[in-house]
Parts: sequence; C-alpha cells; structure tokens
Amino acid sequence: SVACRSPRRMHGTFDEAFKLETGEIVVSETKSRDRVVVHRSDVIQLSAYAVAVAEGGKHKVNRKGFIRLLTPSKNEYVPVDLMSSAEVERSYDKFKLLASGSETGEKCGKPALCRSCLYKKECDSMR
Repeated sequence: SVACRSPRRMHGTFDEAFKLETGEIVVSETKSRDRVVVHRSDVIQLSAYAVAVAEGGKHKVNRKGFIRLLTPSKNEYVPVDLMSSAEVERSYDKFKLLASGSETGEKCGKPALCRSCLYKKECDSMR
C-alpha cells in the first residue's frame, strides 16, 4: 500500500514491485481480461502508484512499468511508459472536476462503453 500528499493526496495498493540492480523500483499492476489489451486508465493508475512510491525522493522509480494481463490463454507482462508527475496531477484534477459535476466530459464516441459509463445519464440528457 502506498500514499502520498504531493502533488495530490492519493493512496492505493499496487500488485507487484521489483527492485532493479540500479536500485530503481519498477511497479506492476495485474488485470484479468478476456484478451491482451492495456487501457489508458491502467496506465494512469500505475503512474499514480509510481508517483506515490517516488514521493519525497525516497525511491527512484523507473519510467517504465508493467501491466500484467491474465487472460484465459496466457499470463503476460506488457511494458508501458509511465506518465510524469505533472500528467498524473492533471488527470487527478480532471477526474475531480468530472466527479463533482463542475465540468462535463466529452463523449468518447464508443457506444459499446455506454452501459458501464458513470456519466451515461448526463450524456443521454445532452442528446
């Protein structure tokens, strides 16, 4: 479990971390999927964990992380480029604005995602 107060107050529990011979920490998150696919939200989540681990300069975190994908046919570690602290901060702020209703999101253009979208009701009313 990790937590940080800067750049934003965040906390969470990542699934795995590895320490390289250089001393750098590599973070990893496990996802169960029907197929091998990494979502932007996976990268945001993993990047937030990396920011929390690196807070205060206690640990140097590698700029690459891994999404471990468990599918019916395989177990695969997919490398991803982690977002910078500033990018994580912007994503966090945007999420807070959307969640509070202070800002409305843009339609994603993917009707298949509507069923599970938290903003479906608001989106439908904008039609």
